Amino acid sequence: MASNNDAAFWRAEAERLTGENAILQARVVDLEAQVAAFSEKVATLAKLAFGEKSEKSEKSKAKEGPSGVALSEDGAGPTTRRRRGQQPGSRGHGRRDYSHLETEEEVHDVPQENRCCPECGTQYSRFDEETSEQIDWVVRVVRVIHRRPTYRKNCKCKVRGILVAPVVPKPIPKGLFTSQFLARLLVEKYVLGRPLHRIGTALAHEGLDVCDATLVANIEALSALLAPVDAAIRARNATSSHLHVDETSWKVFEKEDGLVAVGVLPVSR
Repeated sequence: MASNNDAAFWRAEAERLTGENAILQARVVDLEAQVAAFSEKVATLAKLAFGEKSEKSEKSKAKEGPSGVALSEDGAGPTTRRRRGQQPGSRGHGRRDYSHLETEEEVHDVPQENRCCPECGTQYSRFDEETSEQIDWVVRVVRVIHRRPTYRKNCKCKVRGILVAPVVPKPIPKGLFTSQFLARLLVEKYVLGRPLHRIGTALAHEGLDVCDATLVANIEALSALLAPVDAAIRARNATSSHLHVDETSWKVFEKEDGLVAVGVLPVSR
């Protein structure tokens, strides 16, 4: 009797495991399909983010001769494939013209005592000169002192007793920095994208030790001055017939049927 019960138990257990096995196999097939779909998405996103590879493959390197000339598939002779870059024998664009830059001249002359013949002492005569140019990058932090002389009257007429020039206008009342400095600060922060800490470090290298909080306070003050410009830009964009949509997104983890999948959450700016 006990053996019959055991046999029935194990038979039922085998049937249960067979059913679970079938369910698991179907689940595996479903998961493999999801993995293939996600792999295709990752490959597409990677291609969009990084583009095509610019490096030469091993196959293309093997088809290149010792002098850099591209060979045909069989390696017997050169191919007609055009190489990248400027082609041999083609006309170049020449040097760029920098004559619009502020120019300073430096004269490097032969000392007066060396402008004579070392044997007879006859003086050399000047007939021409050699010139060359370089581009210098000068960054200066300058302390500007505004002096306003005061004058008092020396008569008894009923006029102003003291004369003094008007106060120099400042973009920020009682501010330390000039309008040119503040404009350069905005360009460094919002056009070049440099963090304020790095801007402060760069200023320190030029001799100006300024804390990050001071730079932040000046930018906050400038935001109030630029509020009308910001309002005008927003009004113009609202009436424009063409808008650029920001495609910035955040990668998030989302559960799908018990699985954790990588998704993309759009962000509005």
